Amino acid sequence: GGTAMDYQALQGALKFGNVEHKALPCQGTRGRTQTYQVPHATQLVPVPVLLEGVTYQVNGDQFRARTGTKRGKVAKGWSRTAIRSVSIPTARLVITDVSSRAAMRQKAGKRVGSKVSTGVGSITVAGQPVPVPAPGEVVELPGGAGEIQRQLVDTGYRGSQVIGLRIKLYSDAVVIDLARTAGRIYGS
Repeated sequence: GGTAMDYQALQGALKFGNVEHKALPCQGTRGRTQTYQVPHATQLVPVPVLLEGVTYQVNGDQFRARTGTKRGKVAKGWSRTAIRSVSIPTARLVITDVSSRAAMRQKAGKRVGSKVSTGVGSITVAGQPVPVPAPGEVVELPGGAGEIQRQLVDTGYRGSQVIGLRIKLYSDAVVIDLARTAGRIYGS
């Protein structure tokens, strides 16, 4: 499943999120991709954030592998969260084409293997371009306003969760997570 945006106060007292969340039925999508679209959304607490063009995609399948060492039941799938445009007017921040994707595969009785990836189109503050961080890297916003971190990954036995971008705005004492995708497989 995926979430376009999650909020968290730096003090940790406030948690606000889930513009939208989609989970996969246990039988999967039988190999077909399901796409959910949210044209635009606005969150006002604690700072205004405008999201345009939110897309969630999920794809999952279960099958029996019959050959060689790969015999047995296999589940695989992927999920993706993408946001065409994010605007935070108080920070004069605009980010385009934020996405995250998690792909997973599990053989019966084994740990879920997963691969994650993220994408970012551009980042501008007051119309000036800011370098797009590489996966796992952090860039400072101009004037010490905050920082942007790309591709935070949390991996567990059932799969991985990836956050496309984490924005920390110091003056508002807020953390905004964009394009969070969880790729997990649960036993039936």
